[in-house]
Amino acid sequence: MVVSCPCALALALPAAFASAQSALAKAGVLSFSNDSLVKLAKVDTFIFDKTGTLTQGKITRTADRYFVEDQAHALAIACALERNSLHPLASAFPEPSSLQATNVRLIPGNGICGFIDGKEYRIGSAEFAANAIDDGRLWLGDGEQALASFSLNDNARADAKMTISALQKAGLEVHLLSGDAAVNVDSFAQEVGILHWAARQNPDQKQAYLKALQSQGHSIAMIGDGINDALVLASANVSIAMGSGAAIAQRSADMIICGEKLDRVLAARAVAVKTQQIIKQNLRWALLYNLISIPVTAMGFIHPGFAALGMVTSSLLVSLNALRLRKVSVSQ
Repeated sequence: MVVSCPCALALALPAAFASAQSALAKAGVLSFSNDSLVKLAKVDTFIFDKTGTLTQGKITRTADRYFVEDQAHALAIACALERNSLHPLASAFPEPSSLQATNVRLIPGNGICGFIDGKEYRIGSAEFAANAIDDGRLWLGDGEQALASFSLNDNARADAKMTISALQKAGLEVHLLSGDAAVNVDSFAQEVGILHWAARQNPDQKQAYLKALQSQGHSIAMIGDGINDALVLASANVSIAMGSGAAIAQRSADMIICGEKLDRVLAARAVAVKTQQIIKQNLRWALLYNLISIPVTAMGFIHPGFAALGMVTSSLLVSLNALRLRKVSVSQ
């Protein structure tokens, strides 16, 4: 009875998951469930959002163009519309505005609209804001006439290209989904080394893109940060949100990256893969121990004291093996 006590078998999974969660915490990743670790180990495709995820989200204006004489008034309209926006693009309009925008609404994949002095204004894509041809700039207008357009700059995170390269070297597909114009997304994808991308994606289109990959048999990990990413994050096999992102994106995610280091995605995957290896090793050891010890003990070849020692030793080995997860490195 002593030798057959399944302590090692019972500890195989909890010990591994407890060590894995500790390793993730040290790596700066918060995981909400053990199930997400299991799923992350099986992922074969990673999908990234662009702005605020692969980029720093610190957007600046590099060139303004105005199509009205009162340029200051046009800029004040843009600042008023962006004043309470949670999108990273709002950081490009820090100037104070004396104007007050009302009934401000975010139109996912297009931009923002609102009323100022009883007139509707829009800021976003060229077609949405000014019925113009999309050129990659941010446009301000009333839906028909353009007031201004702005060229924006947002640098890639320092570790973005390295993270993408490491995932690809591990045999994983990497995709980029963005609400930005095609010209901007294409240029950025080339910069960080992503071959598969889609531009001007609203939340529904992002979800449809993900589900199309899932229908082909892919297991998807989605990494995003914004309000527009909440839907696709909830639809992924496993989802990871940036700690600096929107609260709704974080609530939709299985994991959260704390801080600004994107390479923590690699650490999370390394821990997930190693956890599955440790679990399999623990289960094999526990089953092998029981298969050998129970028949031998039943035939009277083991003293009860040694049976107790064997039971304790098997449990200790399982626990010590699980502790190896605390030393998992990104390179694994």
